[in-house]
Amino acid sequence: MVRQHIPLHLGALMVLSAAVATAAQASETISATDGHFHIPFASSSGANLQPDAIDSLAREVGSPGFLQLKAEDSTNPLAPCALLSAVITGAQVNYLFYELINKSLQTPPFGSNIFGKYDWKQVLWGGGLPDDPNTAADALARITVYRAWGLNTVLNTHIPGQTQARCLEQLTDPQRLEKRQGAGTAISLEHQLPVSLFFTSTSKADGHAHLAQLETLEFLAQPASDRSNPLAPCTMLRGLRLGARLNEDWQTVGTGKLPIPDNALLLNLPSGNGQGSGTTLPAESPLKPLASRLQDSAFLRSGSPEAATVVAQAFGHEIARTGQLTEMLLDASKASQLDCINEIRAPSTLRMRLLEQKISLPLR
Repeated sequence: MVRQHIPLHLGALMVLSAAVATAAQASETISATDGHFHIPFASSSGANLQPDAIDSLAREVGSPGFLQLKAEDSTNPLAPCALLSAVITGAQVNYLFYELINKSLQTPPFGSNIFGKYDWKQVLWGGGLPDDPNTAADALARITVYRAWGLNTVLNTHIPGQTQARCLEQLTDPQRLEKRQGAGTAISLEHQLPVSLFFTSTSKADGHAHLAQLETLEFLAQPASDRSNPLAPCTMLRGLRLGARLNEDWQTVGTGKLPIPDNALLLNLPSGNGQGSGTTLPAESPLKPLASRLQDSAFLRSGSPEAATVVAQAFGHEIARTGQLTEMLLDASKASQLDCINEIRAPSTLRMRLLEQKISLPLR
């Protein structure tokens, strides 16, 4: 994957940064948030979309009357309101990725205390992750959950009550993102399905157990394929890569500039890795038949059921493909949890390891 550290679309950033700050401050005074760990993407159903489910889900989005439904009335992860939740989440996750790479972490603010730890030491770490890999894994998990609390509240305030048609407008034009959390607007802490489709939530007890596991030396030696801990470095890496892709797609899908990916397969792949694990790409990108529609910005922003179907297909295949490429990268490089920490600090570390072995991955 390329361009992983693209900053947020500036219009979305201005709206959401203030909103996230407001929600994060509010959540600290409401006990309902104390019992939950929210984790963007992780093992959520929407982020782990299977390619063979995309077409039927997209057809439902274009069915008669669907765009008139309210956000909370659909369980479809490719519905416009679910995807709007996904791309806003992706934009914030991508901005965290940008800060990590550039050692410019801005939150939590100095003096914060996340679940009884770090009162706050990021200044000592130079704005990035600490050198010790166990501490880095622990700090990354805590920062991610800290931000997710505020973001989850923003989304559960912003998304409910909107029609799928209104969400489609914002999905195909980020400049239309509305700030509905102005003065007098009540903050909602109720979990709505369109948001939950792209978040994993655990109890506070389970969350602390997952954090404790990150502190053990043995854990960093675990393979990337171990998904038992939703706060593990490789799970964080999967989420960061998906956030980067969704952020870029949100900026381009409504402009007719979404690139059609090249489905070149891994080259010189040793047996027992990558595709041997069952992760493969089709011979041709499923987006190729949609190329003319995806290059027609007027069509994409028309708000028609046909446009909703194409947008759903585009995002669906991009989500699935990002997952496939990430698994290829982790499998082919035989990555451990420690390797994932290093990849987060310096993206393309794993790709360079493969290139040294004359193994090539599709760039997108």
